[in-house]
Amino acid sequence: MTYLLRRSAAVLALTFVAASASAQDTGPAVHGIPVRIAIEGAQASLAACAAHGHITVLVVDEAGLPIAMLSDNGASALTQRLAASKARIAAKLKMSSAEAASRYKSDDQLMFQLVMDPQMGIPLPGGLPIMVNGVSQGAVAVSGAAGGLHDEQCTQPGLDRIQQLLAAK
Repeated sequence: MTYLLRRSAAVLALTFVAASASAQDTGPAVHGIPVRIAIEGAQASLAACAAHGHITVLVVDEAGLPIAMLSDNGASALTQRLAASKARIAAKLKMSSAEAASRYKSDDQLMFQLVMDPQMGIPLPGGLPIMVNGVSQGAVAVSGAAGGLHDEQCTQPGLDRIQQLLAAK
């Protein structure tokens, strides 16, 4: 009898483990761009701002999950964290992080969204959404530009390259 109870408990435990493991794989599909295109976009931003500081470029999918990150030699860890925050803001809110930065102080709903998602943080310019036919595919962001050049100006060549490659696809 004891053997039967132990065996039943083991089978029940394995059933719960299998059920929870399969439940993790059934999340909603997330739009994103192919990694090759993300890398080319990141390289375009990095090349455009090579003379303007040690930057980090990050391309994320629509959920804000990284697809490709490139950090210039000498870029600090802070540029990586800020690029991640800017990219997540642009991807999740479907607006530039500069627009979010200008709106959040007077828009209570936007402020609430930013506060409730610790991965977004305080919005700073430098993140741009990747929109294809009105559908968000993610975002690209830059952090670390110096010499009077704004991060968003470094982001734009990467976004342009991504959109060019997506249009040719």
